[in-house]
Amino acid sequence: MLQKISVVFLGLMVATSGLMAQKKPTKPASRKITFEIEADVQSQKISKDSEDYEFNLVAKAYKQVWEKQKVESNYWNYDCNVRREFWPEGWSGYERLSNEAKARLLSDMIQIPYSATLEMVENGYFRNRPWTWTEFDTEFYKADRYWYYVTVVQDQKSKALAERLGYISTDCIWTLVTFVETVELPLPRQRHEGGDIEKSIRVRVKGTDFLLGEADEIRASFDGDSVQVTGVGKVHSYRSELTADDEWTLTAGPRRQLSNNWETAKLSFERNGTTILLRFEDLYFDALRQVSPEYELTLNVKVYRVKTWGTNPVIFEESIKLKNGEYELDLAKYIAKKETYYADVSYSRRKTKYFDSRESQEIRTSREKVR
Repeated sequence: MLQKISVVFLGLMVATSGLMAQKKPTKPASRKITFEIEADVQSQKISKDSEDYEFNLVAKAYKQVWEKQKVESNYWNYDCNVRREFWPEGWSGYERLSNEAKARLLSDMIQIPYSATLEMVENGYFRNRPWTWTEFDTEFYKADRYWYYVTVVQDQKSKALAERLGYISTDCIWTLVTFVETVELPLPRQRHEGGDIEKSIRVRVKGTDFLLGEADEIRASFDGDSVQVTGVGKVHSYRSELTADDEWTLTAGPRRQLSNNWETAKLSFERNGTTILLRFEDLYFDALRQVSPEYELTLNVKVYRVKTWGTNPVIFEESIKLKNGEYELDLAKYIAKKETYYADVSYSRRKTKYFDSRESQEIRTSREKVR
């Protein structure tokens, strides 16, 4: 139930005396109880083929208590002493108009969209003509779901609106209006003892082709009713199938060919006293040589000296096949003190089905100055 309480601020201190009315005992707040199930989601890494993975899933039950409470909301209203002076054209026979005609009339007079006033009328508001400004003001505030009230009434437009609706306004003042309404609010959620639902499943993975250190992921979820099993990863895509009661099979699709990027290799360019060291490491070298003995890795290096103007000259250039996946270049014999240097580096992998043979993006190191 909605109650309206108006407090008028006139700048006066008013003293009151007398006996206070005896309060009636407060009735216990009525409550509504609902129950919710929270899905359990678990994951495990896939790193081997033809491997079984077990999941013990628990969908947790919660009890949600909703309690009816009284909530206050306030707004400032530009209130006027108003009286009925005339009925503007269109108000005559208002009660007999269709909802659409009422909404059109209200839209024109209040100057808000027709769609908003139509929703107000169809929700039971403005069934009859508001005979006083207070009636209109109260009905508009209750009916307004889109906050037009704030701009139409509170934005110091009440006087103009009252006159447009056929009222004469004088002695306008600001009043604080408080609405008290009863709403259902949730209390802190609690675990529902004995309401949890458990499910144990087994997942078999087949058809994978992993290099040393690689892994994808199984995700299993249970919402208290159904189980979902999916495979997620950079190496394979997966097809999930329920093959028996509580037993699933994840079948891997063709392996995705990896690209030569700087997540699969490591580069550093560091000043060390009077020289600069360039280091490179293929993070997949050992794993690739294990499955492809003929695997080749080619590194391309260019080192530049920085000039104050003009093109920076190349002071060292090399293209080399690495035998162990690592490379280190000591630039001591190529560089001079108080000069600044940087390098451009790229690499390519060949004779392996796991990576494409395209050259990596060329990466430029930071600039380092020799002291």
